[in-house]
Amino acid sequence: MFPSTNDKVLLFHAFVCSVGWIMSAQFHARETKTSEKMDYLGALAIVYSTLFLSLSRNFGHRSSQIGPALFACFYCHVYSMRNRIDYGLNMKLCVCLGIISLALWVRIYLIERSEALFKVSLISIASALLLALEILDFPPLYRIFDAHSLWHCGTIPAPWLLYPALMEDLYNVQKSKTKLP
Repeated sequence: MFPSTNDKVLLFHAFVCSVGWIMSAQFHARETKTSEKMDYLGALAIVYSTLFLSLSRNFGHRSSQIGPALFACFYCHVYSMRNRIDYGLNMKLCVCLGIISLALWVRIYLIERSEALFKVSLISIASALLLALEILDFPPLYRIFDAHSLWHCGTIPAPWLLYPALMEDLYNVQKSKTKLP
């Protein structure tokens, strides 16, 4: 997909995000200990795969080394949650990885200055702003809308905005690789 990688990274990210959303929907439909762990596992997988996508785009030639290292970190965190979820640690990790991913998208935009990367960076910034709803939790408004539900609502348009921009970027990268000097 991106320099010295291919579009399978983007497909992998889309798959992980789809499974993560299904896990989240299942948890919110029927809350059990298992569905709660699956929800946290799915969210963590989304954050890690998003980081891998941004790292691959920034440092494509090293993505074969980055992937296994990220997977090892993901596995260790999931293993540590097998008996008890440390909500604070999990949130801190997700926020840190999300900020790194955001910084990487902004970095590559500032280097290449493409419209597609501007869109991806803007969507990443908007997602970071939405994260405030998760961190600054508040009681339900009108006994219906709490911070978490508003966060979920705010993230609904993200795939429809993000993936066309990522596909446009993929097209631009592949087009620039085929140009003859």
